[in-house]
Amino acid sequence: MNFFDKIVELINWIKVFLSPVVVSVFIALLVLTIGSSYWIQYLSGLIVIAGIVFGVYFAERVRKKHGTENFMSKIYASPDLDDIKKND
Repeated sequence: MNFFDKIVELINWIKVFLSPVVVSVFIALLVLTIGSSYWIQYLSGLIVIAGIVFGVYFAERVRKKHGTENFMSKIYASPDLDDIKKND
């Protein structure tokens, strides 16, 4: 695996990692709109930490099972457009 492949793999790993983290941050911000007491801030912090832990777990699972490059290519694939090109 050369340097460029490692960079692409790292970028795709970060993309997979960030998906649950962004969702958890959004949920934590919604929880913070309820109020600003100590316990609500603590709860929103726990939600963000849980999102980070789940993001690492999910990204590592994808990397080991499929490879992040293959996983992202399946997500970005558009078979509907491929069928249109075949019919032309």
